[in-house]
Amino acid sequence: MYTGKLYEYEGELLSVKSIAGKVELAPSTLYKYLNQGFSLYDAIEEGKKKSKIVFKNKQKTNNRVAKKYPYKDGMYTVREISKMAEVSEEALYRRLKSGMTPEEAVEAIQKNISKKYPFRGGFYSIYKISLVTGVPKNFLLEKLDSDKEYEEKEIEKIVSSYTRNVLMVGDVTLFQYCLQNQYNYSAIFHAIKEKCYTPEEAISHYLDHKKNFIMVGDITLSEFCLQNQFNYDSIYYAMKQKGYSLEEAVKHYIEEGQGNVNSYSFITGDILLSHFCIKERLNVKYILDRIRKKDSTEDAITACIFLSREDYATRDIRNRLYDGYKQIGYEGMMQQDLLEEHKAYLTQKHSRTLDILKKYHLYQAFSLLTSGLSEKDRALVLAKFSLTEEDLWNCEEDLFDGFEERSIAINSFNSISYVWDVASKKAKY
Repeated sequence: MYTGKLYEYEGELLSVKSIAGKVELAPSTLYKYLNQGFSLYDAIEEGKKKSKIVFKNKQKTNNRVAKKYPYKDGMYTVREISKMAEVSEEALYRRLKSGMTPEEAVEAIQKNISKKYPFRGGFYSIYKISLVTGVPKNFLLEKLDSDKEYEEKEIEKIVSSYTRNVLMVGDVTLFQYCLQNQYNYSAIFHAIKEKCYTPEEAISHYLDHKKNFIMVGDITLSEFCLQNQFNYDSIYYAMKQKGYSLEEAVKHYIEEGQGNVNSYSFITGDILLSHFCIKERLNVKYILDRIRKKDSTEDAITACIFLSREDYATRDIRNRLYDGYKQIGYEGMMQQDLLEEHKAYLTQKHSRTLDILKKYHLYQAFSLLTSGLSEKDRALVLAKFSLTEEDLWNCEEDLFDGFEERSIAINSFNSISYVWDVASKKAKY
């Protein structure tokens, strides 16, 4: 069986189920041809060919009824239970499939999200402990039992038991090697982890398949989308299915794709920019409009904090203060001959901008900082995102609440109103 195995497909390492969704085939169809010895791309082609014959001769029916499970005082579908319990539909389905009852599945998900462990003077989630120590979260998830109560010294012992096995290519780390050569570190790292390749074998495998990738200059389309914070699936679909050029696909995506709450992934961890903006009380429409006008995301966030829906002074004054802030920075503006109320306004906005951008950079850095990097590579990531170890400790604990698995707002209730309802409960006014 191929359950759990990842395949290289269009520049990404994906499960058969994910690939099947992209190519509009049933996962069982792909499994069938893979088990018969077909390569992945041949299996897709054969599956599509056979599916056309089957569907051509098949009478249309609409008799599928969603399975219902006993939960609380009635019978409900997975979607209904996930909505009632406010948990991820995908996570719930996965646990039900493993044999859990709905009550057990809901309890396990809620416990995984909310469980805090005593560590260095406080109580922290696995994700926070992983972030500040660099010990991979999967290692901690394997070692820690959510049903057990731990003492702080036990957690420290588990953390210190992690042996950092730094992956090397010659005399440099794999991470540095990928940076130098503009290779996709995540794809190579996962090939090593999932297929037990050596770093050299994983790089060779990556380069062999790279010739099948859509290239933008000397980098893959997926790397191009990551660098520019574009959604890979949207761009790829426009190019492959609609025949757009790269420029046309990007233009279509920027003008229309980001208008959908589910179409703009926020860097890492499957976080939506829209969700982040709502959580931090930012005007997502204003920010997207600035991005469409060629602002960087950081500049768009800063402009939103300084300019949008602000009652202070006049628009001309706010624009003038913001332009000065962009050109010479906060310290430079404080040395200018400004009214004290203007300085107070700048100080307030500067403080909020630093706070929001720090969270933005934490989301960007999160997956790398929790993947077992060497101390030197960890320092490189922190420097890249202008973060310090102290920043990791001081970030608000609710930074990761709701994002430890794919957000329920993404998976289950794709409405902006639902995201707002969830986020507003945690917002600090």
